[in-house]
Amino acid sequence: MRSRVELYGLDPNLFPTGVIDQILDTCDSSPLYVQDLLRRCGVGLPPAQAIEEWRGQEGEEARKYALGRELDLLSRDYPAARKVLLTCALFPDPVTLDDIITVARISKRSCEDAIGGLQNLFLVPKPANILGEPTFALDLNTKKLVLEVEEKSE
Repeated sequence: MRSRVELYGLDPNLFPTGVIDQILDTCDSSPLYVQDLLRRCGVGLPPAQAIEEWRGQEGEEARKYALGRELDLLSRDYPAARKVLLTCALFPDPVTLDDIITVARISKRSCEDAIGGLQNLFLVPKPANILGEPTFALDLNTKKLVLEVEEKSE
């Protein structure tokens, strides 16, 4: 958090431990969402107001915007990232690498690269080992957000 506050040129005095804890709680500790909230502070919103707006309806729109923006940027380096994330969101249970490759119709290499990029943004967690096979599962909030953002996609 402190490095992000510094990166955005924000006054560190406005971000004592209590405010940082509120931001992390509000953003589910997602680096993607924390950065978006801090960007709002960078355009003049006091942290308390940015947190409050993020918790409300405006926060829902901000989360959708942040996810869409990051996916657009990520897709430049990892063209399959959107397909991988949407595939993970569509399954009710954890998915294997083979599941993703089959449903998304992508190569293993593209899938692995996309997962790595998505993990760097903390959108896809590290795999869990189920029955000796690595599986991927999105948390419910991420799953819901992905489905809302991608609802009009192919």
